[in-house]
This record gives sequence, structure tokens and C-alpha cells, in this order.
Amino acid sequence: MPSRLIEHIPDDLVARWRNTSVFWSRLVIGGILALWVPLGVALAWLPYRRGTESVQWMVLVITGLTLSLAWLLVVYFAGCFTRNRWTKSRLPVIELDAAVLTLTWNRETIEASVVDCNLRRGRAWQMKHATRKAKRVPFGDRDLILIDFPPLYRDILGLTRSYTTVAVGYTVAVG
Repeated sequence: MPSRLIEHIPDDLVARWRNTSVFWSRLVIGGILALWVPLGVALAWLPYRRGTESVQWMVLVITGLTLSLAWLLVVYFAGCFTRNRWTKSRLPVIELDAAVLTLTWNRETIEASVVDCNLRRGRAWQMKHATRKAKRVPFGDRDLILIDFPPLYRDILGLTRSYTTVAVGYTVAVG
């Protein structure tokens, strides 16, 4: 009975990157939008600047609370969106069964013989699915094994490339 090898990005790497990515998304988006809260309060107050003091305070408080709540919701949903971007269904899974490689990525399955694939060393950020780069892949601090799935083509430098490339070897150091 042939053995089957399944490779996917380890859960601890995904969790670490998910948490880091959520933090930075919230920091950047929240930081940019936080500047608009005092500006929005000031703009809402301008038409009432000649009104009574109680009306001015009421406008400032209500506008401040409304804009702060909107800011909190945007920061919360930015984190949720970033966290959901790194689910297992969106990451590649490679299976080796006898001499057949099976790639499951974005609910699409590609099967190819090991002989038809090209193996090379590279970084995880070089992965791509249907010519689209796997953006923001964080595991780029060391070399991995890149598998180019057919159809293969030669680039202008004469190197063999593919429209779909995945990385394996996250848990074993390549030396």
C-alpha cells in the first residue's frame, strides 16, 4: 500500500501571522481613521458655535460618541476581515500519493505527476495561484522547496516557471 504525504502551512505559523496581520491592519487603518474623529467633531460643531452652551456641548458629545463608535466598528471589522483572510480553506494543501502531486488551493484541485513538475528553492512569497501572486505571505524568512505545477514555461532568463507555484518544507529546515 503506497504511503501518502500531506503538506500544509503549519497551524502555529498561520496563527502567528494572523495575529500579527490583524494587529498591523488595526493599527494602520485605525490610526488613519482616528485622525478624522476630532476633525468630524469640529466640523459638526461649526454650525452650532453661536448657539447656547448646552447645545454646543450636546453636539460635541453626540458627534464624538457617534464618530468614536464608527471608528471602533471599522477597526473591529478590519481585524475580522484580516483574520478571515488566513483561513485553512484559502491556503494551499499539497498531497503526494505514489508519484502524483495533488494541490488544493482556493477550492480548486490540480493534479500532476511529480515528473511533470519543476522543483526549485525559493521563498514562500514566490507562491502564486493561476498567475496571481500569493500576496502578503509572511513565511519568507528562509528557503523552502517551490513546486511549479504544469503547464510550465520558460521566462526571459531561460528559467522554468509556472502559472501555479506552491511552497513546501515549512517544518523541515532546508540546508
